[in-house]
Amino acid sequence: MKIESFSRPFDLIIFDLGSTLIFFNADWEEVLNRAEQSLVDFIVDQIKAIDKDQFKLSLHNTLMNYYQQREIDLVEASMVTVLCSVFDEYGIESMSDAFVKEALLSFYSISQEQWFIEDDSIATLEYLKDNNYRLAILSNAGDDDDVMMLVKNAQLTSYFEHVITSAKVGFRKPDPRIYQELLNLMDVPASRAAMVGDTLNADIKGAQNVGIYSIWIKRRADRSENWEHENKIIPDATISVLGELPLLLENLR
Repeated sequence: MKIESFSRPFDLIIFDLGSTLIFFNADWEEVLNRAEQSLVDFIVDQIKAIDKDQFKLSLHNTLMNYYQQREIDLVEASMVTVLCSVFDEYGIESMSDAFVKEALLSFYSISQEQWFIEDDSIATLEYLKDNNYRLAILSNAGDDDDVMMLVKNAQLTSYFEHVITSAKVGFRKPDPRIYQELLNLMDVPASRAAMVGDTLNADIKGAQNVGIYSIWIKRRADRSENWEHENKIIPDATISVLGELPLLLENLR
C-alpha cells in the first residue's frame, strides 16, 4: 500500500546499522582476536623490527581502553587515531594515510565477513522508498570506511541519502550533536524524523534528546547494555522485527 505524501507521519526515517539492518553472526571476542592478529601480521610484515607479541598486546590494551572510554565521554577518536597512538608508543614515525588505511582494512576485513543482512531489511526499505520517505543511517563506529563497506556488502547503499558515523562526526550516540549533524545535513526538523534502533541508550534516548520519534526494534536487543535501561528509557514505539515498521507507520497517520 502506498501512503499519500501528505499523510506520512514523518519525512525522514533514520536507522541504526548493526543489529537493526544487519546482524553479527559469530563470537565477537574470537573474531576480535583474529582481527587483531591480522592487523599485527600486516604491520610486522611492513616494519620488521617490531616484536609481534608485544605489539599485539599493546594494540589489544589500547583498543580495550578506547572501547571503554568512548562509552563514557561519547567522543569517537576513530581507529586511525588509535592505531597511530600505538605507532607513537613504539616510536614509529608517522605513516602515510594509504598505509594506515590498508592496515585498518586488514583488521576490519575479518569482522566484515561475519555481518549479514536481516531477511526483512530490503522489503522494508523498498516500502519506505515507494512511499517517498527519506532514509539515512546513523551508526556508532570506529571507522567510517568499515561502515561504508558493510552497507555496500549488504547492498543497501542505494536506499540511503546519507550514512553518518561517529568516526566521521567525532561524537557517539546518544550525544545530541551527532543527531543534529544529520538533521542539519538533510534539512529536516526533529519533529519530522523517526529513529529506528536496537539500543535503548544510544538510539532511543539519543533520539528523544533532540525530539526525534524513537522506535525500538527488539529482535536483537536482549543484551546487557539494554537490561540496565529497561523500564527507565521508554521508546515512543516498539517493534519486534523490522518488517513491522510499515504497519506502525500506517497506524501513526
